Amino acid sequence: MDFQQTIDSIKDWWKSLGIEQKILGDASYDAVQVSVFFVTFFAIGFLFKKYLRFIFMSLLITFLVIKGLEYYNLVHVDWGSLKSMAGFEPTATLQMMYNKITIWIRTNMVVFLSSFVGFVVGYKLG
Repeated sequence: MDFQQTIDSIKDWWKSLGIEQKILGDASYDAVQVSVFFVTFFAIGFLFKKYLRFIFMSLLITFLVIKGLEYYNLVHVDWGSLKSMAGFEPTATLQMMYNKITIWIRTNMVVFLSSFVGFVVGYKLG
């Protein structure tokens, strides 16, 4: 199951609850979705500023250890599978990934903007 399928299944589960129609109608579903993304990315931005150096160094060391183990043939990393888990084709190039991300942003502009604003506000307050 790739990332987009996971998101779609979560959306289907959320819609099956029928919460948006019980509260204020269909418009409240969008308000709840925007609020959830804002709060989530606010927390991510807040924690990102507080722990940027630790997170960056941890990810860098982890990546270098994995690449070193892969270089000495102690571990095999299937990068194509990692790409497909993220919702990209295994043979995708950086340009193809960029295009897919920009298409997602265009189709989900309100969610993207609420996430971006939440991240920036959390980062500034962190």
